[in-house]
Amino acid sequence: MNNIFYYIINFIVALLFILVGAVCITLPWSPDVRLAISLLINESTMMLFLFGLGLMIIGLAVITYVIMSSKRRTYFVRKGRCSIGVNDKVLDQYVHAYINDLFPDQEASHHLILKKDKIILTLDVPFMPKPEQEPLTEQIFEDITAILIEKIGYNEDLHLTVGFQPPTMELEA
Repeated sequence: MNNIFYYIINFIVALLFILVGAVCITLPWSPDVRLAISLLINESTMMLFLFGLGLMIIGLAVITYVIMSSKRRTYFVRKGRCSIGVNDKVLDQYVHAYINDLFPDQEASHHLILKKDKIILTLDVPFMPKPEQEPLTEQIFEDITAILIEKIGYNEDLHLTVGFQPPTMELEA
């Protein structure tokens, strides 16, 4: 969701700059454009107000998005009355180290999401034959759960999604 919002805002800002740039380029050589702009300013005050309001809303949305996306994401582990904040980068490092140990010479990626009391982990791992996928998924789940329990005391359910890459041409031949 955040990526879609980011791309839409960037697209709108880019279009705005292109439009303003095109108008400014044509101003010196086109008396018709100068006349149209002066008529727009003099006669269409409500349209200018709405345009300015739209720009203000877009600007506020961009500022809000930047502030929200720059906040540190932290998972709080609660032990009785105490709670300990764990930065998402620490969790990401644990998962990254585990994935690199599991697939040392192959490319694997992961995406970690912290939502309230949940850790959602999505892995994209190298190709495995179908019969090996389920046992590997269970092993990954158990190993990462054990790492999270050992390192940060995470006792909640881990939401894990494992995607296997398609076979490469070398493996098919």
